[in-house]
Amino acid sequence: MTLAVWFMAGMPLAAVTISIEYENPLDTFFSGTAQSTLMKAAADVSFAITSSLGVLNQSTFTGTIGSTEAETTWTLNYADPNDGITSVERSSFDFAADEFVIRVGARNLGGSTLGVGGPAGVSRSTGAGGFESQLVGAVDAMEIASNTLMSRGGPLLGSSSGSLTFGSTTANFDLDYGYALGVLAFNNTQSWHFDYATLPGGSQNDFYSVAVHEILHTLGIGTGATWGAQVSGTDWLGSAVIDYLGSGLDVLDADGDHVKSGLMGRAIIDGVVTDTIQEVSMDPTITVGTRKYLTDLDVAFLSDMGWQVIPEPGGASLLVVSALGLVLLRRR
Repeated sequence: MTLAVWFMAGMPLAAVTISIEYENPLDTFFSGTAQSTLMKAAADVSFAITSSLGVLNQSTFTGTIGSTEAETTWTLNYADPNDGITSVERSSFDFAADEFVIRVGARNLGGSTLGVGGPAGVSRSTGAGGFESQLVGAVDAMEIASNTLMSRGGPLLGSSSGSLTFGSTTANFDLDYGYALGVLAFNNTQSWHFDYATLPGGSQNDFYSVAVHEILHTLGIGTGATWGAQVSGTDWLGSAVIDYLGSGLDVLDADGDHVKSGLMGRAIIDGVVTDTIQEVSMDPTITVGTRKYLTDLDVAFLSDMGWQVIPEPGGASLLVVSALGLVLLRRR
């Protein structure tokens, strides 16, 4: 096949580094082969994203005017991926520049679900003390301090608004937060093919394919604020996808969290956009015994969400395949 070289002279190197952390490092589900393949999936997604993320090394942000101080403290929280129930909190932030961390586990997800992934949740506590005349200035300074670091300079995951009142004075604030921590769980009751170096057999689910899919969920596909801003029912409003497909009408699954089944893109394999046409990674199903790579159409969705990406989304025909009665397993 003819390969189109993706990494071209003058293009920026990938900026985001996806770090994998195992919630239970002793879990035998994650063999050496599984860990290597998960790292490969993370590296392949990471290579496509050239956005820079700022250092996030504190969770408390303070604004001071005169003798008045306003303060917000953030906590990242998620359900333990090994049981889906136990609440885990991370209140000490030590994310390096360009680092995105994914906490990984395995459990019985029930039915045919192969994996679930998404960004961690956030909570905050906000308060102030001092004088009414200085409240607005202190809250504004707190807002600036928090937004400067918590947004990380990339796409926004969400925002949290509120107000503080002293006497007759109310100070409003809008606090943004970006991407720092994701969580991913695999179904440990399914039959898996863990080795990236070989293709899966007819009765096995491809671990690499599911990992790519769920990592993209942790980066906001189907979950983030900038994803939701582009969604209107099953229509997509983002220009990169519209330019690629020629239309954004009816390109999303009914759940609003996935790309519609049957949409095709060019497979990106080992940093190269190939001529191989495959179903996008981010539709909701995968055929047992097959592999899916990241595609340039998946990358176009990332671009519309505000991630800087390579390759830049380009034109391609919209291809739709009919159902062939193959066994499918839902990934999320």
